[in-house]
Amino acid sequence: LLQGGLGWQSRLLGPACASVLAVDVLTADGEIIHADEHENSDLYWAARGSGPGFFGIVMRFHLRTHPRPPVTMASVQVFPLEVYEEVLTWAIETGPDLDPRVEILFVATNPRLEDGSTAPGPTAIQIIACAMADTEAEARDILSALDTNPVFDTAVTRTTFPATMDQMYAAVDALEPSGHRWLADNMWTDAGADVLVPQLRELFTTVPNDISHVLWYPWRDHPIDAAFSNTGRSYIAAYAGWDDPAQDAAYVGWVTGQMRRLEPLSKGIQLGDENLVNRPWRYLAEDNERRLEELREQYDPDGRFFGYLGL
Repeated sequence: LLQGGLGWQSRLLGPACASVLAVDVLTADGEIIHADEHENSDLYWAARGSGPGFFGIVMRFHLRTHPRPPVTMASVQVFPLEVYEEVLTWAIETGPDLDPRVEILFVATNPRLEDGSTAPGPTAIQIIACAMADTEAEARDILSALDTNPVFDTAVTRTTFPATMDQMYAAVDALEPSGHRWLADNMWTDAGADVLVPQLRELFTTVPNDISHVLWYPWRDHPIDAAFSNTGRSYIAAYAGWDDPAQDAAYVGWVTGQMRRLEPLSKGIQLGDENLVNRPWRYLAEDNERRLEELREQYDPDGRFFGYLGL
């Protein structure tokens, strides 16, 4: 909620912080302040999107809730890496304009099997999508947009099935199993497929092991008057997972090095999967960052709260 918050139905409803109606904040001087769009609105502005750089402790969030559609349908498709260019070009060109009720993740990884183990073979492209609707027929119709993929027939496997929210979150959680060392980094970009696809090839084809992976996600802009800012049409993230501390440099190098290579295409990063210690990069629009630091000086002049790591 503090950093923005992306999840299932974010393309429809916006980031989670857009549904924060008010916050009760313990400030640096020990006062508890209620903040909303009318009262202490500057603190309310800062609390929606500043993430780990927020200069207070939120004691309570007041949230707008949304009705959950009665039907959730999931779609899982797996393609060989050989059709990377065709699939990603199609995804970048069509993804941001898909029906907002569709959430879609494009992942380069070794797909997970039902028992949690990784599928045998090389890295593949996995498309995980869901649609929430009033009826199953409506949800299937929304998901049918995935069939426009020009290499749809090359899928190793594809299935569409009714799913619960627990199952959808479990599918994403399975991408980063516990018990490993992890590092993530990311970028927002507005670059088109003609630029992104060739530039991302090295990232997608050098995934170092069977739990590391790369993610692409299409965003649908939801402008709000909040610290949250600096998004783009595409979100791209790299996740390295490994076990041996002696390999830290190699895996950190893959994540950080690849994202540094792609910086000329980047508008900035998304807080939450940030890598600010190794690669400081813009996380807010310039005007928003300036305003946030002015408010930090106002509410926490003695620096009782830490700011952003690495900065």
